[in-house]
Amino acid sequence: MLLEIEKYIYALFSNIKGLQVYVPKSLKFGHLSTNAPFVVSRQTQKDISEIVNDITVQLMSKYKDYIDKIELAKNGFLNIYFNDKFFTQSLQLALQQKNKFGANTTNEKRKILVEYFSTNPTGPLHCGHARSVYGHALGKALALLGHEVQHEYYVNDAGNQIKILAKSVHWRYLELLNQAVSQPKEAYCGDYIIDIAQKIIDLHENKWIEYSKSTEKYFAEYAMKECLNQIKQDLELFNIKFDTYKYETTIYEEKYVEKAIQILKNNDLVYTGKLQKVKAKKGQGSNQNMLLFKTTQFEDDENRALTKGDGNYTYFAGDIGYHLNKIDREYCWLINVLGADHASYAKRIKAATQALSESLKKKVKIDITILQIVLFESKGESLRFSKRSGTIFTLRDMLKILGCDLLRFVLLQKKPNAHYSVNIDEIKQISLKNPFYYIQYAHARICSLFRQSNLTNESIQKHTFDINHLSDSMKSLLFILIQWPREIYNVQNTLEVHTIITYLYNIAETFHSIWNEGKENNQVRWIVSNENITLSRFQLLQLTKTTISIALSILEIEAYNELNENSKIH
Repeated sequence: MLLEIEKYIYALFSNIKGLQVYVPKSLKFGHLSTNAPFVVSRQTQKDISEIVNDITVQLMSKYKDYIDKIELAKNGFLNIYFNDKFFTQSLQLALQQKNKFGANTTNEKRKILVEYFSTNPTGPLHCGHARSVYGHALGKALALLGHEVQHEYYVNDAGNQIKILAKSVHWRYLELLNQAVSQPKEAYCGDYIIDIAQKIIDLHENKWIEYSKSTEKYFAEYAMKECLNQIKQDLELFNIKFDTYKYETTIYEEKYVEKAIQILKNNDLVYTGKLQKVKAKKGQGSNQNMLLFKTTQFEDDENRALTKGDGNYTYFAGDIGYHLNKIDREYCWLINVLGADHASYAKRIKAATQALSESLKKKVKIDITILQIVLFESKGESLRFSKRSGTIFTLRDMLKILGCDLLRFVLLQKKPNAHYSVNIDEIKQISLKNPFYYIQYAHARICSLFRQSNLTNESIQKHTFDINHLSDSMKSLLFILIQWPREIYNVQNTLEVHTIITYLYNIAETFHSIWNEGKENNQVRWIVSNENITLSRFQLLQLTKTTISIALSILEIEAYNELNENSKIH
């Protein structure tokens, strides 16, 4: 109901810029507050008192049974206070929704494609790739809201990196056959390359000693398939299963690059010329005439090359074709989750998507989230990740140390653009000082309370809730819990899922505070001698348990039923 009222206020002033509706940090400013009076007054020249009266009349006509009072603060904000009936009904509605609490709250169901990871299939996933799990959690959050969400991995199987992979495997193949060979100038050096080479020997012995086009083709296809299979296995261990794998070669085979460039040409967005700045380190290709896309018309810093000096398409051209393919599949919202090294790439991809969608007269929204690198350290040393050098600390290695739940938590707990380090020796310690276990303890303690009580699920469900049976701290917890629908709803506006962990921590902090209060005062415990009071409190406990479980499930983290400081997690 809180989200419903918030949306209603926004709808009253849908044409007003800068309107804000939010939950104040202190209850002395109400349960919901808005800057509508002074923002609307500034833009319409109406008197603030008239605006306050209009809002009050509108809100009271629709929600009078749930509003205690509405007050205008000195700073021009309008503060709304809700009564006990509001909280009682909010809890009852939430309990009725069970594990659907907070679900399907979007105003408009959209067909969304979330693309993430998309790591070159040239080796195993390492910990530097792992933060792309953000895309998985984001997709799950948007699906809970009611959108039709697909998760996609884009396989770059047509670029130069695949050729380097083929040469690397052939180099190791020859070594294993005791052939005199020198290391290629560019090569992947990890042990996984040796493993792939040995598999080819087991299949074909010395058939491929001479390096030819057919040799390169076979080694590229075989090695890429092996690498991609390992990536899929690692992703499954990380609780990620993609709906689709889209291959770069398919984009070229289906002529999407040519189609995309022709669309841009038809709209006078492509011309032949030279780049303003020569950035290529290899050769003088950048100094020659090539096809250029007028990305500066879409707020990019400079126009971008679609072809190289030799006439072949650039990586960017392939990506434009890929995004035309996305549009052709009728996705109206594209979300790309990219690594930090793609920060400068975001503008040109947005430019291309905007140009294509406008040319095709399709309404397509694109958002690009850039993930900064998370560093891992152990015993005072940083862990290194490099497929080229062969010093790979893989995702699978980290999963063995931390487990899937804990690793996902530490990778999702910060803003995407935040740089931070994770000390794996500290983060795996089971302690209330550890944010992950602090949240898990709350859920485990609630499960423990249910096991201790003699209450049946039927008796809890049938009980008529009485908010007066809650302590003040329990009422504060209830207010936090009924904010869950607006909390998850805001994810589609910010595309930030780390706020879910912040929210979970807030729940846990309030719950543990109540737990500690009960140690000092028997009257504020969850289980008391009066069964009616206990039943009302257990309805709040049920909602707390459900909300924690739903929020963790979006992050694909299990909610633990038992947790002991001196034992493993159960």
